[in-house]
Amino acid sequence: MEKELSRDATRAADIEPTVARGGNVVAVMPPSAVYLKPALAALSHRAEGEGLQLLVLASDAMLPSVEHVLNEAWRDAGGTVLAARAAGRALNLLNQERVTALVCSPDTALALLARSSLPLDSAPTVLLAWPETWDDDSALIGLMQDLPAEAQRILYTAAPRQAERLAERYLRKAFVLGAPPHGTSLPVIEQSITVVSVSGIDIGTAVRQALDLLQPTSGVVWTAVAETKSAVVDALAKSPNDVPVTCGEVAPAKLIVAADLPIPEDLRRLAAAADRLVVLTPPWGLPYLVGQASALATLQLPGAADEVDRTLAKQRSRIEGVLEAGGSDLDRAINALTPLFEHRDPTLVAGALYRLWTTESLPEPKPMPGPPSPPAPRKGRPAGHGRSTKVFVTAGKKDGATPADFVAMLTRDLKVPPEHIGKIELRETFSLIELPADEAQAVADALTGRTIRRRKIIARLERQR
Repeated sequence: MEKELSRDATRAADIEPTVARGGNVVAVMPPSAVYLKPALAALSHRAEGEGLQLLVLASDAMLPSVEHVLNEAWRDAGGTVLAARAAGRALNLLNQERVTALVCSPDTALALLARSSLPLDSAPTVLLAWPETWDDDSALIGLMQDLPAEAQRILYTAAPRQAERLAERYLRKAFVLGAPPHGTSLPVIEQSITVVSVSGIDIGTAVRQALDLLQPTSGVVWTAVAETKSAVVDALAKSPNDVPVTCGEVAPAKLIVAADLPIPEDLRRLAAAADRLVVLTPPWGLPYLVGQASALATLQLPGAADEVDRTLAKQRSRIEGVLEAGGSDLDRAINALTPLFEHRDPTLVAGALYRLWTTESLPEPKPMPGPPSPPAPRKGRPAGHGRSTKVFVTAGKKDGATPADFVAMLTRDLKVPPEHIGKIELRETFSLIELPADEAQAVADALTGRTIRRRKIIARLERQR
């Protein structure tokens, strides 16, 4: 992997030796999970320990991105990482000492502690991820008072002045990284910065969509870490936008799109180098940017509905082109359809043709009259298959999941025939999907790691009771 680093990533990497030695750290960084990786990598040896080794407290909104970075940092070390939005999901695993690293909100952690299911006495490290993004930090009082004095404490914050109270109370003698000298501050950026709020979409796709909207004649995409650069390069590989992607380098350009949140110093370097600076940020990063620049403009990325509308408009345009061109091919096509028009509504015929065109497949012909068909299968059992099995999926009502989400993923992404999908049972924190027994394991393996409603899911065969 390439070793290019911006000032942001270099500063983040400076944390690693202190964290590895077990020291307390206060790191002043933009509120983006990518900057956690050096500290989490330095803690990866903890994955070999027994019981809970790491507790990361973050806002509910940041849980997916923190979980992703933690899994990346601990990929080769093993251990079990659990991101819990509610206490119920974590109770059993924690009680069985099967969780090595827990990522949750302070409120969820306090609820687990109240049920005697959060073994803080065995957690050598607690990491507080940007407390200024939490709804409330009052839960910390109950959590930190039960934390052993020798436990390692790490605080990431983009608001050092507001975090001073936490640092003084819970992180005595901490190594402080990135904070401006006491009593000093950087000048506010006078140039207007365009902000793109990115939520529920990967960064590569977000950059591609932003460039599609901006249509730059020249420009550059700036990233802070090599992982982001790789994701953006992959996303732009098939894009008509021929825009270079850099990691840490800043050079004059008409347009600079920052795919990572820059630290204050780099944000000012980028603003000075660009005629127009566009910064992609998760919603919780907006207050950080408000404190850096005197004026912010916003750019709205297209949503899923906009993408559908554009696709349909292109298809209608192609049909208009064929109609305007006319010719013998069109005449022959009309002649072939004329018998249908005699007993079918032409609008319905056009709809059927459109469906065939967009799906690029023909429906199976109806069978010739013959022996009576066997009785229809019971509701909830995949047609044409004898034995069925339920697949357990770690997404349920609390995550906002719906049966339509699962059907869409199974049919569109995994190419499971609709008739193979049986009953879908939605529970509070998980779901059960009935599938043919001979396909269930393969489908469970393919589902694991995918995302439904911004939750990364795990799937397995339901355990027989």
